[in-house]
Amino acid sequence: MESKKFMYNPNAKGNVFRKSGRASISKGIHYANYDGKLEIINVERNSNLFVQKLTEKGMKFRKDTHYKYLITTNATSHTAFSTDKGYNEFLKNHKLKEDKKSMTENEYGKYFPLIGTEERVYMAGTYKQLDEFGEKKKLKPIAVLDNGDYTRGYVEDNKVYLLNPNYPRKILKYRWE
Repeated sequence: MESKKFMYNPNAKGNVFRKSGRASISKGIHYANYDGKLEIINVERNSNLFVQKLTEKGMKFRKDTHYKYLITTNATSHTAFSTDKGYNEFLKNHKLKEDKKSMTENEYGKYFPLIGTEERVYMAGTYKQLDEFGEKKKLKPIAVLDNGDYTRGYVEDNKVYLLNPNYPRKILKYRWE
């Protein structure tokens, strides 16, 4: 009998872990068991996204950051942008909108929710396979801040396809200008 490469019941659709506004569906395929095919191993949906847009005073107060926009989900850091261009590209790529009606504001910045769901589809595979997948589906290549580094991904509607950080992937020297 062939051993299964999954760490969960292979007949199940995926393990689902939920917190408010966030769902993660994972097959749990470990890199050591990777069989060479490009496949989806984790889908993360974030619908509880908030933006903190810092003022100059806010950026000085937070000495640990040069970022102007801090994106959180359930009070956990999600991504960040130092320029308007990078932030606006993120909104456009994920079809997200600012909910300014729910905005709070103080001397350090503005805080408001985003309307929509950002979906990250993590894949097991190689960069070559990911590029072939993106070209075949005619997807737009983008730089994605993930696990502290920029890496290449492909965007379709509100989904971004990228390699799981546990797999060898190229780190891009990238900065929004």
